[in-house]
Amino acid sequence: MKLGLTIVDDTWLQFNPIPEEKIGLSMYCEGFSIRLDDIKIIAICPRLPFDDERLFVLLVNKYGDSFPIPDLILDAEGVRSLEKIFGLNSILNAEWPKLDYEDHYGFMTRIIYPRHLYGKRLYDGVFNSWPAFKNGLGRLLDISHSTSGVFTREVVDELANISSWDDSFHSL
Repeated sequence: MKLGLTIVDDTWLQFNPIPEEKIGLSMYCEGFSIRLDDIKIIAICPRLPFDDERLFVLLVNKYGDSFPIPDLILDAEGVRSLEKIFGLNSILNAEWPKLDYEDHYGFMTRIIYPRHLYGKRLYDGVFNSWPAFKNGLGRLLDISHSTSGVFTREVVDELANISSWDDSFHSL
């Protein structure tokens, strides 16, 4: 089994996790498969485990499910294929260098796809709502994955529009 990210038949993305003992608990991400056309939002999640600047790529499907990918594979073929399919700048060489220490420290998660949401926040700030505060507390206590959060109103509306369009399309 090949570790990392693989595009299968130009329709599926497969992520086979890097074992936790090789990358540590703070960077570990579960494996997953997702259809490429189900990916509706792609975001970058700068994080600061143990004072080390790290980055996750976060894929969000039309149902609001999130799939994190650790930065250890950003230079791999699968990620370059993902960038090409979605018309993204290089995450490793163009997007990550735009971030500074405060972005890593502050749990800012920025959208890089779709283009009309580029640069906007994926998640509400921890003091914007009670659910966001609880999630932030969970991240602090290591109960929630560091890439989790409560979507902003703009993201909720985007996903609702996509879902309602998909539902109306399938009912024809």
